[in-house]
Amino acid sequence: MARPEQGIPFDVAHEGEYAKRLGMRLRAVRELRGWSLRDVEVESGGRFSGSAVGSYERATRLLSVPRLHSLAELYGVPLTRLLPSDGPDPAGGGSGEANRAPASRPRSADDGIVLDLVALESSRSPDYQPLRRYVETIRSQRHDDEGSTLTVRGGDVAALAAISRVDAPTLIRRLRHAGLVCRTPRR
Repeated sequence: MARPEQGIPFDVAHEGEYAKRLGMRLRAVRELRGWSLRDVEVESGGRFSGSAVGSYERATRLLSVPRLHSLAELYGVPLTRLLPSDGPDPAGGGSGEANRAPASRPRSADDGIVLDLVALESSRSPDYQPLRRYVETIRSQRHDDEGSTLTVRGGDVAALAAISRVDAPTLIRRLRHAGLVCRTPRR
């Protein structure tokens, strides 16, 4: 950790908030896999105890980078999928620059979107319940139970927008603002 005399301020409050967001993402990925804390212990062959993982998720115990990497491998997701952004994070998901499409890309229904399922699971807002049901339906149809993202085709974005009584660009903006969109798929 950097010290103030090295030119980077040490911000304990920010660090604690980041740890909480990291914990929320860890829990969301575990729950997306359908695993209990006991399942993590069993699947890891005892490398991770359920109580340790629970402590990481509650941000009451620090997690080293090598252990975080091992958890990502165990969960079958890229390490970056577990890391929250440095910026504001209203939905518990990655809303930082690394997850945004370039500003010059059009935001039309034809583009479709890539939803961050970890962020969606982390968001407890009842406003996203219809979106959660939609995601479960699509994942079931695609036989995709393990991914941390879901590509939503342009036509489906338009249908979701109609159900939400907004146009597709407005829906995409709202989902982006909530940190639920990873990127716009490339054509």
